Amino acid sequence: MNNIKNIILITVAVTLFASCEKVNTNNTSTPIKNNTLDLSLFETKIQSSDDYISLINNLKYLPNQGNSRSDSISLFLNNEVNWSSPLLQTNADGSYIVLYNVYSGDGSLKGNLVSVNANGLTRTFYESFNELDVTVGGNINLYYKNMESKFTMKISVVEGKFLEGDVDVPIGVAQTWWGCTTDCYKTAKDACDGNGECKFLCDMLGNICVVEIFVACGVNCI
Repeated sequence: MNNIKNIILITVAVTLFASCEKVNTNNTSTPIKNNTLDLSLFETKIQSSDDYISLINNLKYLPNQGNSRSDSISLFLNNEVNWSSPLLQTNADGSYIVLYNVYSGDGSLKGNLVSVNANGLTRTFYESFNELDVTVGGNINLYYKNMESKFTMKISVVEGKFLEGDVDVPIGVAQTWWGCTTDCYKTAKDACDGNGECKFLCDMLGNICVVEIFVACGVNCI
C-alpha cells in the first residue's frame, strides 16, 4: 500500500471498469508536493469533514485479528494518522485520491485513511487491517462513517501476494455514495475474475489492484 504506482494497464483498466461510466487509464501516484495540493488546507478540510468526524465518533474501537473486545484498539486516539506524508494519485479527468497511513503506538501499519475527490466533492473512508495477518490472510475491512457500513474483502496470501476471495457487501446503503461504490466494486471485480488475462494481472498486483478498483469506483460514484 505504501508504493502505489502506475499499476493499472490499459488492458486491465478497460476490463475492470467496463461496467462503469468513466474509465481512467492515465493514473499517476506521487508524494504530495505543496505546489500540487496545499497540504495543510487539505488536511484541515478532511479533519473538519462529516465523513472524518463520523469515523471518529462511530469507529472508536475495532476488533483486532483475534476478534477480542479486550484486544480492541482505538482507531484515532491510540493510532496515529500520518498527516505529513500522504500519497497522491491523480487521474486524467481531474479527480484525485489522497491516502494517509494510520499507525498504532508501536509503529505498525493498522490501516489507511483514503480520500476520494472528484467534481469538487470529497468522500473519506477507512481501510482497516486489524483482521488481517500478512502471512496467512484474513479480512480487509472498509468503513464509511459507521460500523454498519463495513465492506469486507476476504484475503488469502499466496507466495507473498494478497489474493482476494469473497466480499461481504453492507446492507441498507443502496442509495448512497458508499452503496454505489461497493456495488460497482463487486461488479467490476466479478468481471475481472471472469476474464483470464485480467485476473492474472490483478493477482500479480495483489492488494494494490484491489484498492485501484475500489477507488476508481469511488470516483465514478461521486
